[in-house]
Amino acid sequence: MKEGHDAISHSEVVLPFFQGLLLGLVAMTLHEAGHLIAALAVGIKVKNVGFCWKGMYTVREPGPPVKNILVSLAGPMVNLILMMTWHWWPTFGLPIYALPYSTCCPLRARMACAS
Repeated sequence: MKEGHDAISHSEVVLPFFQGLLLGLVAMTLHEAGHLIAALAVGIKVKNVGFCWKGMYTVREPGPPVKNILVSLAGPMVNLILMMTWHWWPTFGLPIYALPYSTCCPLRARMACAS
């Protein structure tokens, strides 16, 4: 080790990475659970919930426009609730801020996993 440089231990890099990855997966699961619970609450049948290399997805039967909007907004509402944890638990709140970027992928590309 050269003098004058701060050494970064392996655990200072690897542990936060995997902790963020795990918490991100928990956040995605809760996001999809929001869609699932909302669909069941308004009487829309859920056909499949899964996970692929592009992320998690929920496949459901189409419903009336108002019910579709409620189900579609349920996941982002869960994200907003989880973002409120930032003040008490910054480590969990941080992955939530990345979700809007991952859920803005074109719908056709995201639905390719479901077919």
